[in-house]
Amino acid sequence: MTSTHETIATALGILTAPSDDVRAAQRTLGLDLTAVDADGTIRWIDVRPDYTTRTEPADVLAAADRTLV
Repeated sequence: MTSTHETIATALGILTAPSDDVRAAQRTLGLDLTAVDADGTIRWIDVRPDYTTRTEPADVLAAADRTLV
């Protein structure tokens, strides 16, 4: 079954699949990128065609603050 975020990423042409090693490393850091909130809502997304261009930490923190309100 395809999740909503996979459907969106596929439609945008940016779907990637991390290797098992990458997923294991993420889990050791406490990251579960397969998790969504209880009602399946994407609260924030920053899509960049060039994956080497990263979101500024201040933007991530601001999005988290808005979500937690």
